[in-house]
Amino acid sequence: MRLDPLTPDQRTGLGWIYFNAGRYEDSLRVLAERHPASAWGKVPRTYEAWNHALAGRYQEAIDILEGESAESSGLLHRASLGWALARAGRRAEAEEILSDLEARVGEGADPYLAAVVAAGLDDAARAMRWLERAHEQHSPNMIHVKIEPFFGPLRRLRAYDRLVERMKL
Repeated sequence: MRLDPLTPDQRTGLGWIYFNAGRYEDSLRVLAERHPASAWGKVPRTYEAWNHALAGRYQEAIDILEGESAESSGLLHRASLGWALARAGRRAEAEEILSDLEARVGEGADPYLAAVVAAGLDDAARAMRWLERAHEQHSPNMIHVKIEPFFGPLRRLRAYDRLVERMKL
């Protein structure tokens, strides 16, 4: 960004780097300053909600996610809402979203998204089953599994380590 601060996608890319580094406040700041001509377009508010949720501001994240149109945001949006609800202690609502995502896996939905919600519910065995299935189905999201902040609690599991090793990440 110092070399080429006017390139539109620089801020969004830096926001993503900060997010994955666990620097959620920096990510939010950079995303707020993003250039309107960014090829990423209008970064979905889901991305903003992730930063709030992972910073422990679950209600802010839920408010953003519930305020967005689920139709325009899709299943990633639903999984993000499920994770935030789970972390906020609203287990029944999160379980409902997880059940819906699990049913949709049979219709072609990405099992990785079910793993996100299961991890939010602290159901490590269920999250690992969905991650294994995502790996078997070559989910494109699996490239994030090693650094995915939503899976922090899974990193203490030997099964998680074996999955990451098999993927050669």
